[in-house]
Parts: sequence; structure tokens; C-alpha cells
Amino acid sequence: LRHGVIWDLINKLIKNPRELEILGDGRQIRSYIYIDDAIEATINAWRKTDADYEVYNIGNEDWITVDEVADEIIKIMRLKDVKKIYKPMLHGIGWLGDVKRIALKIEKTKRLGFKPSMSSREAVETTARKLLEETKEINK
Repeated sequence: LRHGVIWDLINKLIKNPRELEILGDGRQIRSYIYIDDAIEATINAWRKTDADYEVYNIGNEDWITVDEVADEIIKIMRLKDVKKIYKPMLHGIGWLGDVKRIALKIEKTKRLGFKPSMSSREAVETTARKLLEETKEINK
């Protein structure tokens, strides 16, 4: 849990709750899956296939923008008037090697009977809350 955009944005807001640097233009699209769902999908695929080698996308059916991830975290932390500062590179990406859109097709995984228990937005919210509980920064 201690890497990636959710962890990065939380740490930036803990250090400076008035200003948030977002790598990229905020419109990058990401599909998020909660860890419990990822584990369930992996075990489900392992149990339901006899092949020695098979590839499955383990992810979610929907997506959320990086800007929406930031908004969810700001809301959970109960912050007001946070100024977002975007740091886009060419084509709006956040860093060399970044891509604008990561949205998985999971039909093959679904055919094995898997369906994520929560949306990308819910996975982000749940993960952010758990990380904030760990850092004792959430206002309950």
C-alpha cells in the first residue's frame, strides 16, 4: 500500500493541506481494484483453470481519473480550498514511462465467475481510509 498515486497524494496533503501537486494533467484514467478483490480473482483463476500458463487481467470494469482520486482523498481528509497544481509532461502524462489511460478488459476473468466487489472509486476510497487510519490523519 505504500506506493502509488493514493499514497503519494495522501503524503503530499499531510505535508501541505493547502496545496496539492498532481503529476500529469489530472485526466489520466486508471482502473483500481481493492486488494481483497485482486486476491480473490487470482485464487479464482488458479482454481478454475487447468492450463499450465494462462493470462488474465485482474482489475476492475470501470475507471476513475487521477483528479477524481485527488478529490476523493481531499474529501476523506475533510480538507477545504486545496489548490491543485498540475505538472503535466507531453500529452498530459505525469512522468516518463507513464501512460494516459489504464483501463483493463476483464471479460476473461469474469467468465471464470469473478466480479469485483467494489468500483474503482470505492476501492480508492477504502484504500485511502485505511492508509489514513494507519497514519492517524483521518478525522472521524
